[in-house]
Amino acid sequence: MLAGHIDEIGVIVTYIDDEGFAYIAPIGGWGPQVLVAQRIRFIGRNGGAVICASCVNPQMAIVVDVTFATDYPEMEKKELGEAKLGGGPALNRGSIISPVVFNLLRSTAEKNSIPYTVEAAARHTSTDADAIHIAREGIATAVVGVPNRYMHSPNEMVSLDDLDKSAELIAETCRLVDTQTDFTAR
Repeated sequence: MLAGHIDEIGVIVTYIDDEGFAYIAPIGGWGPQVLVAQRIRFIGRNGGAVICASCVNPQMAIVVDVTFATDYPEMEKKELGEAKLGGGPALNRGSIISPVVFNLLRSTAEKNSIPYTVEAAARHTSTDADAIHIAREGIATAVVGVPNRYMHSPNEMVSLDDLDKSAELIAETCRLVDTQTDFTAR
């Protein structure tokens, strides 16, 4: 099974007052400081963009979803600066990560000259893998992450090369799995 984990952050309208001001609350894991001066787009029949200057009245809720209105300009690698962007996929290693699947991913990356980094995931990964690995009698689980900057903000950045390398690594690893593959750590 391949499970994709994505965190799209946004807001939800919780109350509209008599003057037409919309009160919102966060969806996804992010702090309210990222909302200041952001443009948001109402999803509905008429759409539209608003500038949010005040937010959060979690008392009442109506079902109107709102997502951030972002432009996604392409940036040159030199503009991204240092950090982990452009270094290939990140392989998690930790207590919930199957050593068999981790080693399969790592050896596949090395065999195919796919650059990668290793990230420590002590107790949990904060992804769907946390629940998947304990399902039924246990499922051999691994996490291939895409390095990013400004996580859980409207301006999250990734390297397109990292996305391509991550997809290549997953595809090449899947090609190696057959009915004889044993995921039991011995």
